[in-house]
Parts: sequence; C-alpha cells; structure tokens
Amino acid sequence: MTSSYFIPVFCSNPCGIIDAASDGNGEVLPPHLLLDEGGALLLDEGGLLLLENIPGELSVSVTASVVAGGTATITITRAVGSDGTVTCLLNTFGGTAVAGTHYTAITDQLITLEDGETSTTVNLLTFQEEFSSSTATADVRLSQPTGGADLAEDWTDSLTITGLSVSSGPSLPTVGGTDSSVGLAAWANAGNITANDGTSASAASITLGTSTVLLVGTGITFAGPVPNDATIVGIQVIVDRSSTGDRCRDTLISLYLNGVVIGDNKADTGTQWPASLTEKTYGGASDDWGAGLTGADVNDPDFGIAIQCEKNVAGAGGASVDYASVKIWYTT
Repeated sequence: MTSSYFIPVFCSNPCGIIDAASDGNGEVLPPHLLLDEGGALLLDEGGLLLLENIPGELSVSVTASVVAGGTATITITRAVGSDGTVTCLLNTFGGTAVAGTHYTAITDQLITLEDGETSTTVNLLTFQEEFSSSTATADVRLSQPTGGADLAEDWTDSLTITGLSVSSGPSLPTVGGTDSSVGLAAWANAGNITANDGTSASAASITLGTSTVLLVGTGITFAGPVPNDATIVGIQVIVDRSSTGDRCRDTLISLYLNGVVIGDNKADTGTQWPASLTEKTYGGASDDWGAGLTGADVNDPDFGIAIQCEKNVAGAGGASVDYASVKIWYTT
C-alpha cells in the first residue's frame, strides 16, 4: 500500500529543507517519514510526496468514566499512516482501583491492526466492589509496537470508576430493648446486647413450640458519616447467641425502623442455636434485605435489628444473646 501526501507545508528555508509535512487532513508527518534511504524527498512527478510502508503512530484512549458494574471501551488508534500489519501490547496499570477486584486486569494483551486498519477496541469490565471512596481510577497503556509503528504522545490514558460501594461498621447498638407485639417469652437484661462482653440478654423460660418477643437493638452510629442521600446496597448483621441444649432456633432476624420490622426476614430456621455463644452472620455486601434504605434511614436513631427465636426441642432452659452488630455498604 502506498500513501500520497501533499507537498510539505513546514519548511525551515526556501531551499527546501523539510521540518515536517501535512497530509491535508490535519495529521503532521515527522521528518523521518519524508525522505528515502538516501535522504532525498519522496516526490512523484506531480509534486506529491510518495511515502511507502508508513506504519503510523499508535495511541490509546478509554471511556472517561463508567459506573461500577459497567463496561468501559478502550480504543487503540493508528494515525499518520496505516501501511502494513502492526502490533503492540495493551496493559492496565496503576490508579487507585484494584485490578481483579474493581476491574478485569489486562496484561500484555496483543493488539493487531492489519494493513489499512486504523482503530480497534477492547472492552474493560468493571465490578461493584467495596472501596474506601465511591470513585477509583485505573490506567491503560500501550507498549512494544512492532511492524515499524511508533507510539504517539497519548500512549496512555485514565479511567474513573464511579459508584463504588463504601462500607461502615460493624457497629453495635447503643440501646437494647424489646417489642412485645409478637411472641410470648420475655427477654431479661435486653440492654446487654449493646456490648461484646459475654454478658447476655436472656430468655430463660421458653415453652416448647413458642417464640420469644422481639429483642431489639437500635441507636446504631455508623462512622463516615454516611451521607443521608446515600443508597444502602448491602447490610450484614452478626448475632452472638446460644441456647441451652441446642433447643432454640431463629424465627426472625430482620431490620427494624421506627418501631416496625422492615425488609426480609433472614432467619435460618434450619440451624439450632448452639449451647455456647457463637456468632452467626446474615446478609452481606450486596444484600440490601429488600428494604430499599437510604443513608437517612440508617442514621435514624430508631434504626436497628430485631431478633426472635423459638424453642423447637423439648427440655429445660432458654436462649441468650451477647450482642448484635450491623455493617452497611452504600453508594453515593
């Protein structure tokens, strides 16, 4: 393939010493592309530059920003010539985002542009994962061009990933109490669930086949602070509980707001509360418990967790809860 360019427009003197030339489309040709092996200008009979085998210069650009979970587009462009097959390597590197966690890492991916081909694209997947802030950056770069191609000045570029989730907690309630609107067996010392110290709230007398009233922990303070307009995308609750002789099990593990149980019931009815205090985890970073909460909701002093168990195995004894903690993930 032969590329013809207009007569050079940048001359350092009237004698025709060439500094650079224009291809008529805004591309500027560097001096080393304008001479033959003997150093003479490559002009045809019509006065046009005849340049053969000009591989061009390679540059890269990436979508400026993408919401976590979306796909960014990396574009590799060849300019100032498109002769022959050229290759280069594409890599992700640097930035504040973590490769493999917030986006799919690209390592020495071979990029090939065939003769006459001037651009190609590569997709970069991003993921909704926890980070210290709601935005993070990732860089892309080209290296090791072949086929006579050069790297352009813009051989690297940066992507901003937005909408990453930020975590706060786990945090303990500051108020422990009960809600007797459901259940029968009472809890004593409900305030003990506010500290992880082995001192428990207890329901000593539970009749076989009946449940406790709700044990409620509220007044949870999350560090940050969590912006009121944040969207809560994940909630994790840990309950440290036990029952005499493994005789009790969950009947309700739910969020609690303004005196009402909200969202999903995460009770694990297939697992008995063990004889010694043992932590049980409910929910996680991508589980919003079907509650559709905002930062304002979790900042409310009446937001918290409600716990209920039942005795489903005959025998003496009751149930205990040392503490319950809540961790949240949010986006802004």
